[in-house]
Amino acid sequence: MKKLTHLFTLLFMCSMLVGIQQAEAQDYNKRVKKREVRAGKMARKEARRFKKAGWKVLPGSLPMQKLLDRSWRKQLTQDNEGKASYIWAAGNGVAGSQAAADMQAMEVAKLQLAGQLESNLTAIAKTSIANNQRTKSKAETLTKVVTAAKNTIITRLRRVEPTYKIYREVTEEIRRKKRRRGIKVKNGNIEVQVMLFYNKKEATAIVEEEVKKALKDEVDDVHKEVNDLKKND
Repeated sequence: MKKLTHLFTLLFMCSMLVGIQQAEAQDYNKRVKKREVRAGKMARKEARRFKKAGWKVLPGSLPMQKLLDRSWRKQLTQDNEGKASYIWAAGNGVAGSQAAADMQAMEVAKLQLAGQLESNLTAIAKTSIANNQRTKSKAETLTKVVTAAKNTIITRLRRVEPTYKIYREVTEEIRRKKRRRGIKVKNGNIEVQVMLFYNKKEATAIVEEEVKKALKDEVDDVHKEVNDLKKND
């Protein structure tokens, strides 16, 4: 009788677990579908605005709406806590050639992305360091960790491909609009706009690795101090 009771209890718990998992899966699918629908609407609206302003996609690229849809999906993606999964930044460059404008736009986007990453890295590092009570100088360790993590990410950003890249030729109308904003450009110049994204999960993993290294360095320093004291004795 007891065995049967345990068996029924186990079966009930299993069915409950399956039910919860199915409900979570359905909820996740609903959120994904909702995100995709919203991303599609935003992409269509933005594509119309960009095309009206003279923007075009590069030869051989996906259609503009497809590129923007991909960008909006990333912007709207959230983690389990409801926070944005990506950090992103746009960059614009204007030059006499498309190659020069492209390079300028990428550098601007990378600098903006690096600036956003620094504040995010600091928040992540503070939490990670606070969870490791062994560290003796939290402020010093924080600076060391953030600097190291930022340098690692900046190195990786050199290989990051933009989610979208569009361009347009500077016309007289565009030149006047930019002049009103204090930006000097020439007719016939090429303007390029790019959008870069970086996954927060990857940034967190880099920070946690740097925290481990910093703590290991502290332990090594303590061992060295102890050994030096023994030698002096």
